[in-house]
Amino acid sequence: MRAHIRAGWNARTLPDPETTDRDETMTAHISAHGRLARDPQQRETKAGKPMTLASIACDVSAHNAEGDQETMWLSLMAFGDQAAVLARCKAGEAVSVIGRLTRSRYLKDGVERESWSCLIDGLLTTRSARPGQRSAKAA
Repeated sequence: MRAHIRAGWNARTLPDPETTDRDETMTAHISAHGRLARDPQQRETKAGKPMTLASIACDVSAHNAEGDQETMWLSLMAFGDQAAVLARCKAGEAVSVIGRLTRSRYLKDGVERESWSCLIDGLLTTRSARPGQRSAKAA
């Protein structure tokens, strides 16, 4: 069963699709939470910097009277400490992310598609330390 996930961003930062060049990539800030679709994958950049990749499915509320929802897949990319935390997560684990959202448009088999990715600035998991909690080592 897939968890109910919501993503939000400031709609004023999104370009108008009717007036935006189709090949343009845009970036905005996002906060999203939900469950990981599969185990995160550890990789290295061409320069040898460690990174972790993952994805979540976001149920996004439509802006209409019916309140219909649409599922959007969000790719996650993390570096440094955030990459190490994400790498320890498992499929189905709840995560909350804050970061930079990027939308890219492309053609596949003659059909225009778009992909969404988040470069993680902040990450919370079910294992993250909470204020006032002791770590497992201190207990």
